[in-house]
Amino acid sequence: MPKFLNNLLCSLMIFALSFLWIYFCLKSVAWAVSLGLILALCSAYLIYRIQNKVGQVKAVKQQNKKAAAKLCDYLKFNDDNASLFADLYGYYHYNVEIVDYDSFIATKDNESTYVTTFYRKDSVSSFDIAEAVVKAKRKKTNKLLIYAAKIDANALKSATQYFDVKFADVNNAYELLASADKLPVLPNTKPTKNSFVAKYAFCRKRFGWYFASSVFMALLSLIAYFPYYLLGWSTVMLILALYSMFNTRYNVKQTNLTI
Repeated sequence: MPKFLNNLLCSLMIFALSFLWIYFCLKSVAWAVSLGLILALCSAYLIYRIQNKVGQVKAVKQQNKKAAAKLCDYLKFNDDNASLFADLYGYYHYNVEIVDYDSFIATKDNESTYVTTFYRKDSVSSFDIAEAVVKAKRKKTNKLLIYAAKIDANALKSATQYFDVKFADVNNAYELLASADKLPVLPNTKPTKNSFVAKYAFCRKRFGWYFASSVFMALLSLIAYFPYYLLGWSTVMLILALYSMFNTRYNVKQTNLTI
């Protein structure tokens, strides 16, 4: 009901403003009412779609939060977390060397990272961090990455004074595994996969191409014999550019962790 009232009030406001401007320009009540109604109805539809989209985004975030919690439980009881995450790093063209069932070394561009998981503990202690740092140094790696549910923040800060140490929580892990389609089968979750063509066409990297095309067509319309066709396509390109930049479906959510 609140969404309906908000939509109604916004539509009435748009109708009133449209009526005033159109009547000011055309001096015709009939045109002002007709065009004002059209704009108000179009606005009501757009607001309705935006409200639904926002609701869907919230639902997806809640679903991802629940899925991340289930992933944490899965990793807690999994007997070989190293292979799961090593497969993820292999997807990003790292050379992987398995150390044990919870750790491995990922190497790329002459830089090696000691990756270890601590999901069987509710929180990674200062002793666990120190032990992992020593192992990373003994393996002659450049940095240490710890995957865990929770970590002692003060101990982590202290460890960074002696070695390059980073921490990834279960949400980071879920987002990375999901973006690479490497999620294990979790109970009562339905992983969604976007088609390759759609991921390529609507990702943020396509923004520049769409926007440049939009500007080019708009400028070309200034000298064209029939400019409306070019202006229409320019508008379409601009819409695609904005969608590619801001959509969350085909753009992987950025985290404080990169691979």
